[in-house]
Amino acid sequence: MRGGDAERFDPSEVFERDGWRCYLCGVVPLPDADRYDPRKTTLDHVVPLAKGGSHTRQNTRWACRQCNVRKGTRPLEVMSHARTSSETE
Repeated sequence: MRGGDAERFDPSEVFERDGWRCYLCGVVPLPDADRYDPRKTTLDHVVPLAKGGSHTRQNTRWACRQCNVRKGTRPLEVMSHARTSSETE
């Protein structure tokens, strides 16, 4: 892993924290979605690992597969449709 820190954690902790909604588009996942389904749950690194981000609870968010693929290694600021923290609470 490049760059930042790493911590062990269960991804379901992040999904629970984020209310099981994609932080970028707000979609609710399909529980048994195929791994290629756009609504599949994925763990996104807000600051991408490739850009020096860390694999920590603080730097990860629940994102649907479609948004995570679209975001790629770009920083969050380039995602114009990202929901604000007030929208997710």
